[in-house]
Amino acid sequence: MAGVAYHQGLVTDPGAIPDVWRAGPEAAPALVAHARERKRSTGAPRFCHKEQKFKPDRAHYCVPLKRNVLRMDHYCPWLSNCVGHYNHKFFVLFLVYATSRAYALLLCVAS
Repeated sequence: MAGVAYHQGLVTDPGAIPDVWRAGPEAAPALVAHARERKRSTGAPRFCHKEQKFKPDRAHYCVPLKRNVLRMDHYCPWLSNCVGHYNHKFFVLFLVYATSRAYALLLCVAS
């Protein structure tokens, strides 16, 4: 089970900001209004200058992937991927399965 969860975390895209969120003259007024609802402590809408997109809460720019990741947790070198919105479940499952397997192995060796 740990191998399956690891594989799914490895191949699942962590999630990206849609291209519809790009700024510019063609930006929809509803998009700008939605971005204004999600304010930082300064009151300004969050905007990524590298991708030229508005950013929702908890989205951060991942340097290795060169894009914003939704609900970014961290970059995992073992997965060679960011842990984000769509692969967070598989990452946590991998940790649970690997930890329980190591604990079971420890109990077998100790007895």
